[in-house]
Amino acid sequence: MPNFAKEMKACLARFEGHDYEPDGPPVFVWHVHHDTFTEPLTKPIAERVKSIVESKPSYEIETRLRWLAPVIGPLPSELDKAWVELVKAWAEMDKALAEWDKAWTECQAELEALHAQEHPGCPWNGKTLFPDDAD
Repeated sequence: MPNFAKEMKACLARFEGHDYEPDGPPVFVWHVHHDTFTEPLTKPIAERVKSIVESKPSYEIETRLRWLAPVIGPLPSELDKAWVELVKAWAEMDKALAEWDKAWTECQAELEALHAQEHPGCPWNGKTLFPDDAD
């Protein structure tokens, strides 16, 4: 497999001062994925670069690394506003999922009893309908 050290170094250099920080502002990037125009980073760019080099076909790697770059200019204000709303919605979804998980845990015994009543003889073992195939 070819060595893409030069391309990796150049790609990572473009992200100096423009990398993902968990509590930082979003860092929008051109061509994080081959079929996406721009999107915010969800993890440090070094992880994406490593993934590209280790898992993508060798004939794609140079092109992917060449065009992977942070958006430097300001985003259109409508997109910025929509991003803020999306982040809020995700936070609300996280809360709702936590409530769902809590309710599920609290109701699990009751659900299992209902399942046993409605599906006598069902092979469900708490993880799969195919317990004999489980690892």
